[in-house]
Amino acid sequence: MDGSHRVGSRISSSGLVGVLAATCALIVMGFLLAGLFVSMGGVMIAWLVAFMAGTGAAAAVERAHSDRDASVVAFYLIVLVAGYFLVSAQP
Repeated sequence: MDGSHRVGSRISSSGLVGVLAATCALIVMGFLLAGLFVSMGGVMIAWLVAFMAGTGAAAAVERAHSDRDASVVAFYLIVLVAGYFLVSAQP
């Protein structure tokens, strides 16, 4: 067995498109609305906009797996937000 039939062994192209779209949405918001990432409400707004952009792009590529791609994008954004808070926390 070569391992190619395992569930979750690789990310799909639509999941990758969703992650890239979410990242691009955060980058664009960072350039246009730099003060958005200062407050907790701003981070939540940025997270929601990035989630919508990522899931929309992933669903446009492959609608049959949009639920799986939404979970990939959500997990990616949760990891980014956790990393943001860990880096920005003052000792």
